[in-house]
Amino acid sequence: MNPIVAILLCAASGTALTKFFFHCSRGTFNIPVAAIINERCLQQQEHGPCKGFEPRYSYNKATDECELFYYGGCLGNENRFKSKKQCERTCRRKHSLDLILVGPGRMPIQPIDDPGNFSIIIFRDILQILGELFTLFQILVPKSPICYQPIKQGPCLGFLQRYAYDASKRKCVEFTYGGCGGNQNNFERMRECEFTCLVNMPTS
Repeated sequence: MNPIVAILLCAASGTALTKFFFHCSRGTFNIPVAAIINERCLQQQEHGPCKGFEPRYSYNKATDECELFYYGGCLGNENRFKSKKQCERTCRRKHSLDLILVGPGRMPIQPIDDPGNFSIIIFRDILQILGELFTLFQILVPKSPICYQPIKQGPCLGFLQRYAYDASKRKCVEFTYGGCGGNQNNFERMRECEFTCLVNMPTS
């Protein structure tokens, strides 16, 4: 089964001295500055028309790596650095996005630490904010496997109010839990269910 993903359309704002705020269509999240990709890093690697053989590094957006190439010595573009360290400092993304809900209570949301669990798709649009260029992008985050588990009352006969994610309805619903057994798709609060199964996005 392919993971269900949610799409956030976000735009950046802030200052270079603070964390940037990404204003998303379903919430506002505070993401480290290093998650932003500088526009120059999105340019294709260019050797240039001249015949020189100068070692340089360029950022490959597909692999998130800085790669050695040989610059001809004239023209080309700005995706060209004298050292790998300079290239990585300018262009490489952090693989951990510490998502923090910005709003009443500033409730923390679990960070995404595994780069295999999400992807950032840049190339949506270029924005100019406070004199610098940023990009409109999408974040794709699979739901937790817990959310695919069926809703189970369990073998006991209690009457506990619980919440679970209903995959057929694509939302969290209330159900009666018997008090034992069942599975992990069982939350004491609606908000806990939504944070886990609605891709860490706040509800209205």
